Amino acid sequence: MKKNSEINPLAVKDDEDNQKILYKDRQSESLGKRFVYFLVGLALFCGGIFLIFQNTTLYTNFTLLDIMGFTPPFGIVLIPFIIGVGVLFFNEKSIIGWFLTILGLVTIVLGIIMGLKIYFKPVSLYQGLIMFGMAAAGAGLTLKAIYGRKS
Repeated sequence: MKKNSEINPLAVKDDEDNQKILYKDRQSESLGKRFVYFLVGLALFCGGIFLIFQNTTLYTNFTLLDIMGFTPPFGIVLIPFIIGVGVLFFNEKSIIGWFLTILGLVTIVLGIIMGLKIYFKPVSLYQGLIMFGMAAAGAGLTLKAIYGRKS
């Protein structure tokens, strides 16, 4: 008995077209599934990070103890920045003005960042597992949707 393709050469083309259509259907199913993974993962990640941030307290105290060995008054730290801004208003191409402005900003930002103290509020083990578990599961699902195997 002869195959359909041996009798009708157009049948081979029909089979190939059907296979292409089936492949496109599977591909669109996979894309839809990956999009759902992405949305659910993003929601879990954002929820977990929100819960972690809700149970975190930041305290700040301006200090340059680690860099300079002492903490000067804030006004002294502000002087290079103010002088730099003044020089830049006089001559915007002045290298000294840019240097003093950037040095002043970097010193201020470093003093603030180095003075940050982060405390986590006491939570139960269950709450901790939920917070960090949601963030980890959400990151995993989101990364799976973006970089996972495309089936």
